[in-house]
Amino acid sequence: MINPIGLLTIFATASLMTAVAFAQSTAPAPNVGYALYFNDKLVVLPDQTSESLYTREQADQNCHWNIKNKPYVHVRCVYNGEVLMDRPAATTGKFRMELDTDRPDANYRVFTMLKPDPEVCFNTCSQEPRCQAWTYYKINSASRYNAICALKDSVPHPMASDCCISGVK
Repeated sequence: MINPIGLLTIFATASLMTAVAFAQSTAPAPNVGYALYFNDKLVVLPDQTSESLYTREQADQNCHWNIKNKPYVHVRCVYNGEVLMDRPAATTGKFRMELDTDRPDANYRVFTMLKPDPEVCFNTCSQEPRCQAWTYYKINSASRYNAICALKDSVPHPMASDCCISGVK
């Protein structure tokens, strides 16, 4: 004779195990954060605390803002390991901005900028036929009080440096 209570216990245990396994398999992946890359260089990786992690909506908003406001930069946004957006730099005109890059030497014209904006340097180079490359030297309170633009008549080799933003025609 079969014990109905025993069968009920076995059935309930099996159902509970199936429900737990299903819940575990469909649970969302843990939030490991939002990463933002400019020209393939990681620029944003929030602290790994629950208070600082972006929600997917916040990551989406931040990514859209960067794509809209940084047309000359290759922008890639990653959320929890998934690429949300990957937009190459606009090549309007002839070249794109190279963040944290110096192209030393070959200067034919160097000027102090009234407005500290690398796009002004970019635009000046694009309007001068002699200009083949440019480097925007950022303001640095320790040694430089004004931004500087250096226009180049050849294309020097790039060097990684957080002092500058450069570009090549």
